[in-house]
Amino acid sequence: MLKASRTIWMGATILVIAGLLLTACGGGAAPTAPTAAPPAPQPAAPTPAEPAMPAGEFMSKPSDKVTSAGFVCPEPQPKLDVTSTELNLFVWTEYIPQDAIECFELVYGIRVNHSEYSANEEMYAKLNAGGANYDLVQPTDYIVGLMIRQGLLQKLDKSKLPVLQYFDPNYLNLPFDPNNEYTVPYQAGTDAIVYNADKIAEPPKSFADLWKPEFIEAGRMILLDDSRAIIGATLLTLGYDVNTTDETQLAEAKAKLQELAKGV
Repeated sequence: MLKASRTIWMGATILVIAGLLLTACGGGAAPTAPTAAPPAPQPAAPTPAEPAMPAGEFMSKPSDKVTSAGFVCPEPQPKLDVTSTELNLFVWTEYIPQDAIECFELVYGIRVNHSEYSANEEMYAKLNAGGANYDLVQPTDYIVGLMIRQGLLQKLDKSKLPVLQYFDPNYLNLPFDPNNEYTVPYQAGTDAIVYNADKIAEPPKSFADLWKPEFIEAGRMILLDDSRAIIGATLLTLGYDVNTTDETQLAEAKAKLQELAKGV
């Protein structure tokens, strides 16, 4: 049985939705993201079956649309005005449920073209090479600054994003995009250690435990194919800043990783 150690924290990873410069729909596509809905105006004379919504709030109700898996789609109240006929997404593998994509198509009557990638570097290489037309992309926080400097992202039209007022301020105006000119937050989370409870008598309680002889010698560990996460975990294990540029510390982390690689 696999279990995830929830006591292990390496550092928050924030995924953001960004408007791409390589787009047919431009900045106007941003508010059509499946996760965004604008605040509702005060409705006039609601019927008893539909109580009035408080002014300035938004909500959704079940629609008559059902996905191929039988999921009843919600319909935002109020519903967005969408003029585009297609939305081109470039997102992480398995991060957006198929039901969400189908519901967006059914409720708004547009086609969602959905492409996936498994690493930020893969995403960046494809966009930087040119020739790809996407409306929204889903980069992790650390690569956003590079994408902005390279001119890959287009500024968002905030007049079409009133939903921003409902975001947790802790996830807005971050250093990689101080005024949220190019991005809005979508997800935040941490990296965990998953272990086989049938085989591991004493579960790991920190990333440092991965270097225990019993794990190294068994050679049965699997690591994320993510340099930021793995190098960062190693630096934290050594007591260093995950963003260090000190060559001595990085060399020490490299040697530490080479030791860990023996158990992979």
